[in-house]
Amino acid sequence: MKRTEEQVIALAKKIITDLDPKALDFDKVEQAKFIPDYKPLRGQDKDKITPSWLVTIRNAFGQVDFLAIADESGEPLHYQNSNTAVFEIEKREDGTYKKSAA
Repeated sequence: MKRTEEQVIALAKKIITDLDPKALDFDKVEQAKFIPDYKPLRGQDKDKITPSWLVTIRNAFGQVDFLAIADESGEPLHYQNSNTAVFEIEKREDGTYKKSAA
């Protein structure tokens, strides 16, 4: 494990703010849990064991969303909303994040 829960929560807040600047006005990052044998649902590492953090986010409607972050790189793997839609996340050249068009 390369990161602490506190580091991952801070990173998650940055990613969430990049995806939607007003999100943290309504959403609450609740916890981050390390999962050593996590298999991403999307992206180039889909179905490969990738030690990761799964961050739970309570959305404005009281439902839970999930953000998966790779422990090794600290990069987001995907975001899953409470409707089970899964989105990949891309890093822009300026270092901010956006939902992938794919």
